[in-house]
Amino acid sequence: WLTVAQRYPEPRATGAFRIVESENAPTRPDTVGRGQRLAVGAGGAELRLGGYCRLLLDADTRVVVRGEARKEAVELEHGRVVSRIQPGRGHFTLLTPLGAIEVKGTEFITTVDYPEPRKGEKDMGRLKKAATVTVMVISGAVAYNLADSVGLLTGGMSQAFARHDEEGPALPDALNGFKGMLIGTIASKGEREFVL
Repeated sequence: WLTVAQRYPEPRATGAFRIVESENAPTRPDTVGRGQRLAVGAGGAELRLGGYCRLLLDADTRVVVRGEARKEAVELEHGRVVSRIQPGRGHFTLLTPLGAIEVKGTEFITTVDYPEPRKGEKDMGRLKKAATVTVMVISGAVAYNLADSVGLLTGGMSQAFARHDEEGPALPDALNGFKGMLIGTIASKGEREFVL
């Protein structure tokens, strides 16, 4: 039997947030159930999971609490989260629209955004939803599987990932393996070039 001091902590949230969808009703105002979607207001909020995960949620951020004891997970739908994970206490996964970030012990910042094209940039009839995920590792390391790309980022590294769910020109084959950030709309492509 577990004593009160040994019980696994329930997810807890503080700050400016509201529960917008819920699979489970919370037992206390600061307790957040798994499957609940949180919308963060001005001033931000903090989410604590398992006693080893501390997530700082910026204003206008939406997350869903997932996972289970010692295998914590949060789905970042939109916004920015600073994740501080203590090593050796459990597993943490941050889910995004483009894939997952696996963590053991680190501090990292993740942003999910849906950039809107400016007027005249794209045929609006062809546009669907586009997501951009940015990961910046402050300390430690994270393994990522985002936008069909798999790798490892360590302290001081950052990378942006994007996938557009639309029909349109693809990047030239010569850019396979490119590491960096491209921002814009591909207007045309050639064998070894493209117009952005």
